[in-house]
Amino acid sequence: MRVTFGSKYNQMNNYQNALQNKINDANTQIASGLKIRYGYQNSDINNQNLKFQYEENTLDQGIDVAQNAHTSTLNTDKALQEFSKTMEAFKTKLIQSANDVHSETSRAAIANDLERLREHMINVANTSIGGEFLFGGSKVDRPPIDSEGKYHGNGEDLNALISSDNLVPYNISGQDLFLGADKDKHKLITTNIKLFNQNKLHPDVMDALEHSSLPEEVFIKPGDTLRELIGDNDKDPTNDPKEFFYLQGVRPDGSSFKEKFALDKAYQNQKSATKVSDLLDKIAHAYGNTSQNKVVDVSLNNWGQIEIKNLTPGSENLDFHLISSDGDFDDLDALRSSGKRVTEYVKSAFVTDRSLSQVKAVPNMYNPKTLEIPSVFVTKDNVLANKNTKLSEIFGDSVETLKINASRLDETSIIKIPNLPVYLDIPILLDVKNSTIKDLK
Repeated sequence: MRVTFGSKYNQMNNYQNALQNKINDANTQIASGLKIRYGYQNSDINNQNLKFQYEENTLDQGIDVAQNAHTSTLNTDKALQEFSKTMEAFKTKLIQSANDVHSETSRAAIANDLERLREHMINVANTSIGGEFLFGGSKVDRPPIDSEGKYHGNGEDLNALISSDNLVPYNISGQDLFLGADKDKHKLITTNIKLFNQNKLHPDVMDALEHSSLPEEVFIKPGDTLRELIGDNDKDPTNDPKEFFYLQGVRPDGSSFKEKFALDKAYQNQKSATKVSDLLDKIAHAYGNTSQNKVVDVSLNNWGQIEIKNLTPGSENLDFHLISSDGDFDDLDALRSSGKRVTEYVKSAFVTDRSLSQVKAVPNMYNPKTLEIPSVFVTKDNVLANKNTKLSEIFGDSVETLKINASRLDETSIIKIPNLPVYLDIPILLDVKNSTIKDLK
């Protein structure tokens, strides 16, 4: 094959055209910022470009959805703040209405105010943004609360798709807000009486070995004996009767209960004595604890107070009242009027009964010259009385006079005086309407 000048010229022209095309493509890429203009120019780059465009659109969509969710949460916060303010105002009005200074007219005005506040709370609960109701769950097309206060929404979440397979809930459903409970909280009851080790507090009466020790306040611990919790009137731990515990309360499932159980207070060997921990286990069992399932946690804190914790998250069902005595009775009224010792673990109305016509004082365990009334004085509003509480608030308007029968030792009995009684009965009459607790002293 002969190579002529024309062939060389054509070859050089092709090289020049190819080089020119490459220079043009490079200039085009520089000017446009694009490596290719058409998909056929490079399929790998084209596929990567399509992938990046999809991810960019997804991110833009996620930003828009997140901004809408953010706007919704801001409006939800404002609505909740307004709802909280209205609830506080409602609570204040309720407290004001309980004041005795209000007349029938002023109470009617307060009732009207409460009705307006109720209507306002319903309006806040029906807040809508862009035609969508905030607290209806996924039912955003209708008001969740009707005029009677009934909820018609659901408990479903509204989710924001902020990235691929990444759903984030952003709403609070009315079912959780109005009908639900705080799932991150556990109700805890702490008794309002600090329990001391009575052996340390009264060594001169209870301790045969350390009877000359100085009294000291030491909080009771789970490992202490039941005798150290209850106390004793002598130094012999073997002669004590059983201790009967009277427990009532509300379990975590909402059921009310009453239970009586007995524990041995006496012991021959301190190692085998009934411990305070045994009492705590009995209380826990009464609330429904089993070997397989715990519904409450019963313990002692560092200040000798009994604590009961509801292990059901968000449940508000829990109540606790406990007393004990060396008297075995099926009826608490009989216990109160028997003159038997009553030991309290909660200062409450549990040992109070306004139906009793009389209450008998009992001698103090450590000082027989001191008498104690085994009852708590509580007002008609179930509030513990103080020294300034009127007796009429305790006994009611139907009681006019309180009669106190007491006996005191006549010191002159040391001298032999014929026909003089050793004890003198001194009846005291108090006007219930014009007297206070302080007048009883």
